[in-house]
Amino acid sequence: CVDGGTIRLADRFASFEDCWQVLAPPSFPAELTREALERRMRSGKPQWPDSGIEGALACFEVLNDGTVRPWLSRERHRRVLEGLFEHTPAERFERITVPVLFLPADSGEVAWTADKAAAVEAAIELLPDGRVRWFSPADHDVHAQYPQEVAAMLLELADETGGARP
Repeated sequence: CVDGGTIRLADRFASFEDCWQVLAPPSFPAELTREALERRMRSGKPQWPDSGIEGALACFEVLNDGTVRPWLSRERHRRVLEGLFEHTPAERFERITVPVLFLPADSGEVAWTADKAAAVEAAIELLPDGRVRWFSPADHDVHAQYPQEVAAMLLELADETGGARP
């Protein structure tokens, strides 16, 4: 579970609209080009490897005029977030029988990270084989920011649990 799978958003926000105000994706100007977006990403995420930036850029369709738009529209993103807001992850943990590795990100926001830590610990208590490896400092897209480390942890989990390895 890469920086997710444990928090019940309805416990964190009074309403879905409050949740949307905080977690909605940014709006992008219609004239934004792929090159301008890449510059923006590289300046905002200087610690990310090239593979992470390229992966993030793949979330955008490049139009014939060179501008970009997200593959996941804002309305569909809203519907995904609504589903997450209504979801109660803890109701499912007791039914999981396979090993679970949580890879949460500590972004430095103390309250959000504290809520995340409490939710991860509660999940681990309900799982027969739950583990956690924190990334700090880290962005939500841990796999993009730390691809080698995430891959190594997944291979380690596979080795320890007799799981399939590529």
